[in-house]
Amino acid sequence: MTDTSQPPSPFASLVPQRSVGLKLLLVCGLALLMAIPALFIHSVVQDRRMGADRALADVSEMVGGQQSVLGPVLSVPYSRTLGPRHNELVYGYVVAYADTGTASADVDVQMRTRGIHAIPVFDATISMDAVFDPAALRAALPDDATPIWSDARVYLGVSDTRGIRDAITVTANGTDLAIEPTPYYVSNAGKYQPVPPSGVTLAGGHIAGLETATSPITLTSNMRLSGAERLSIAPFAKDTRVDLVSNWNDPSFQGGEATASRKASRRIGACPIWPAALPAQGPISTLAN
Repeated sequence: MTDTSQPPSPFASLVPQRSVGLKLLLVCGLALLMAIPALFIHSVVQDRRMGADRALADVSEMVGGQQSVLGPVLSVPYSRTLGPRHNELVYGYVVAYADTGTASADVDVQMRTRGIHAIPVFDATISMDAVFDPAALRAALPDDATPIWSDARVYLGVSDTRGIRDAITVTANGTDLAIEPTPYYVSNAGKYQPVPPSGVTLAGGHIAGLETATSPITLTSNMRLSGAERLSIAPFAKDTRVDLVSNWNDPSFQGGEATASRKASRRIGACPIWPAALPAQGPISTLAN
């Protein structure tokens, strides 16, 4: 009878046969080996993400970035005296939103490529109409305030001024208003600052006759704006309706409230109409520090 069994390995005595620690080390080693391809994948994804950000920044330098548009609002600064001796002069604003507002936008979307990345860019023609009650604006002033009617203005805003393609035009009851940039200076906090703070860059124009006007004031504005990736129109009235037409075939709808109605057509891309959420219940009175 022949013995075919193999002789024991000389290393067998050096390796524990039932060691929990050895098993743990083997599991950790396998986990490290599996992490290597995951790190490579993460590096590729991160590189693609950074490349997309660079492509968007490059395109935005020429056409503007994501755009948010603020429709017409009225603002009147005022002064008042406080303190036990009424010797402390402070300033504030009254900002009035329209009773009703409508906006229409015709948006042409094209694709720009940078390397492997495609960036949607748009060229939008936006018209906005807003109807204000001047009596409600005057009623919002504090009782002891002195309004500064010479600095009463209508304001509009865009988030990225690089995308402004034509001069912004505004009319009040058919009369043209001169619109110019109106920067807000943070360094003037606590001092007289006729421009209210805003999350967008404002352009404004003086509007006369608010102190005596009795009939509604209709403001109409027009602008041509370009940008990349996203266009949004902020609610600028108690009841805001937006009519958007575009050649983009995959529209999306975002907002704080569900829209009352949505219509989409593959022929024109998108044509939603909805009442937007109310940004403020009528005029706001804000006291400066």
